[in-house]
Amino acid sequence: MENIGQNLINNKGKCSCEGYNLDKLIQPKILVLLNKYHEGLHGYRIIEVLNQQPLWNEPADSTGIYRALKTMEDKKLLQSDWDTSGAGPAKKIYRITETGRTCLANWVKTLKKYQESILQILSDYEN
Repeated sequence: MENIGQNLINNKGKCSCEGYNLDKLIQPKILVLLNKYHEGLHGYRIIEVLNQQPLWNEPADSTGIYRALKTMEDKKLLQSDWDTSGAGPAKKIYRITETGRTCLANWVKTLKKYQESILQILSDYEN
């Protein structure tokens, strides 16, 4: 019988141990970003800023970011409006909602618990 876990590790570029499959962390990154920029940001700018501090070993997938923005808007974590004031096509501007701020506070609590667990794993490994 084939060792499935070893197969995933040997499949370069797809293993969580190399920083992949952390796409769930995009939600708190977006929430933190929009909490900082109260005036809101359009999708392309969100992608630019996220790529300045990537979670992955490669740039963020723009399609995945737009999908996350849509899902977060459907969950009322974000709201959006169209900005037609500038030159060129209209841009959808995203802003965090109060529900999004509550979700972000929950993310922070959860991430702190993860941090403790990760530090314990690292400590166990080093000892």
